[in-house]
Parts: sequence; C-alpha cells; structure tokens
Amino acid sequence: RIPYRVTDVNPITKKEIKFSPDYRKVPIVKLGEEQINDSPVILREIIERGVKAGDLPEKLLEQVKSEEVQRWLTFCDTKLAVLMFPNLTRNFSESFEAFGYVNDVPHFSGMEKIQNRIV
Repeated sequence: RIPYRVTDVNPITKKEIKFSPDYRKVPIVKLGEEQINDSPVILREIIERGVKAGDLPEKLLEQVKSEEVQRWLTFCDTKLAVLMFPNLTRNFSESFEAFGYVNDVPHFSGMEKIQNRIV
C-alpha cells in the first residue's frame, strides 16, 4: 500500500491547489516536493516507482507502456472524461445532485457548499 491523502478541491475557487499556479486542474500528486500532473502521467509514475522498489511486477510497467493501454488512456482522457460531466449535469436538478458531495467536504464553508451546488 502507498500512503496517501486526498484533498477535495473547490471547483470554483481551486484554492486548495494555489501552490500550482501553472497547472490548475486535478488530479495533482505531490511526492515530497515533486508535483506530478494528469492522470496517465500519475499512473505511470506510480507504477514505475513501484516496479523500481520491487513492490510491483515489471510486467505491469510493460503493459502500461503498451500501445493498446496507451490508446485506452488517451480515449479516457480526451473523449470519455469530456463527455461525462455534461451528461451528469444535463439540467439543474442533475447538477444539484451531482455536486451534493460538497456537503461532505469538511473544509468547505457553508457558503462554498451552497455556491458549488447552485452555480
């Protein structure tokens, strides 16, 4: 297991990632002082480090580097992810429901919770 901490990022203010003025999207992984951006890059880096440490099999890294896996990662990143949000938030009711998770984010203020659900 790799220890980690999840930080929910306010979709409007993004104040939780103010440490990253040049990259304003999620996910971001901080490994010590090193910042790694973008899901496919993060995935590959974690696997490479796991293989190097002997915690993951070399075969896994070979699979991730394969043309087929790269094609699927590109599809997910450029097509699937782009289509998911508009389909989850087709109208106000669905959008309000989709952003219901903000009520459970302890570091969001009451106003931020309302703002994220309504805006």
